[in-house]
Amino acid sequence: MIHTLVVGGTKGIGLTLVEELANYGHYISVVSRNSPKSDLFLSNNISHYQADISIHEQIVSFLNSIFNSKHELKNIVFMQRYRGEEWLSEFNTALISTSNIIDHAVSYGFKNGSIVIANTIASQYVVDEQPINYHVSKAGLLQLMRYYAVNLGSEKIRVNSVSPAMVLKDDTREKILSDEKLMQVYKQIIPLGFIPSSKQISDVIRFFCSDSSSAITGQNIIIDGGISLLGHETLSKRITNR
Repeated sequence: MIHTLVVGGTKGIGLTLVEELANYGHYISVVSRNSPKSDLFLSNNISHYQADISIHEQIVSFLNSIFNSKHELKNIVFMQRYRGEEWLSEFNTALISTSNIIDHAVSYGFKNGSIVIANTIASQYVVDEQPINYHVSKAGLLQLMRYYAVNLGSEKIRVNSVSPAMVLKDDTREKILSDEKLMQVYKQIIPLGFIPSSKQISDVIRFFCSDSSSAITGQNIIIDGGISLLGHETLSKRITNR
C-alpha cells in the first residue's frame, strides 16, 4: 500500500486530494493544526496528526510516528497555507516548515519517493487579492522546490510543484457558477473555456505521486486552463470583444 503524507489536508484542495488518494488505495497520514471535521477521517486508511508545523518538536513527533508505522512513506505533499499579512508567520508556514519537514524526513530514511508542493500563480504573477508577503513566500517556494530537486536527486527523490490559478472549490463553486456575466468573461479568456476544479488540481498532484512521473523532477505545472499563455493585447480584445 502506498503511504502518502499530506501536510494540510483537512479542507479545500487538500481534503479533495486526501479523498482522491484514498479512492486510489493510498494509506494517508494527514498533518494539520486543527482537528478534521470530515467523516472521511473515520477511515482506517487515514491517520491524522494534530500539530503546529512551525514548532520543531512537533515535527519530530509526528514524523517519528509516521516512520515507525508499518507503511513505508513514498510521497510527501505540502498543502498548508497561512492566511494573514505577518511576514514571519508566512515564511514559517510556507518555507521554513516545508524545508524542516523535508530535511527531517530524509534524515529518517525517506528515499525513492516523491515530494509535491502546492504553490500558486502568485509565485510568478501579481494577484491583487493577496498581500506582498504571500507573493514573496510563494516565489521562494519555487526556488526551494528546484533546490531540493537537484540536491535530493541522488536519493531518487523527485520534487515538483503545482501552481493553480482560480480554482472551483466546493465552498465557492455555486457562487462562481451563478455569476453569468463573470462566467462569460472566463469563457472568453480561458483557452479551455472553464475554471479548473479542486479534483483537477488533485489529479495533477496524484500524477506526481505515481510512477508515471518517475522521470520528472524540478518542474512547476501551472494549472489555469491556458490563460497565462495569452498576451495582454489578446486578453484585452477578448474581454472587450474588439
